[in-house]
Amino acid sequence: MENTLIDSSKVFIENDFPTKDDVLKFIADKASKLGVADSSDGLLADLRQREVEISTGLEDGFAIPHAKSSHVIYPSVLFIRSKTPIFWESFDGKDVTNILALLVPAENKDNLHLKMLSKLAVSLMDADFKSRLCNSDSKEYIAERILSASK
Repeated sequence: MENTLIDSSKVFIENDFPTKDDVLKFIADKASKLGVADSSDGLLADLRQREVEISTGLEDGFAIPHAKSSHVIYPSVLFIRSKTPIFWESFDGKDVTNILALLVPAENKDNLHLKMLSKLAVSLMDADFKSRLCNSDSKEYIAERILSASK
């Protein structure tokens, strides 16, 4: 598998999750299957720990769970859309349907995770960017938009 930050294989738009923890398990399992992480359980523990520190729920139905983890092999972004809203502590108190998971190796140059987080957070302030992610059914298009935003 090619070590790309995001491509259509890392976009999941036909899912239904009852809880935030189900989403975190999905992220860890998919990252392991895609070769992004070497341990689903280890990555899941790191994602859960990050959520304990402070929720990654943002506004308008978006969340950015992230982990700087020794189990991540190369930096990646996974996009997940849930058919049903998920309770997720967010700034505006709204449930989440769109999840951008940022996965970065524990050893990364130049605080890559902070740069990625910052760029995606700024992009999520753009109504057009959010609308395109929410309304597109093209995995390729979604991956392209996220890749452009994270550069």
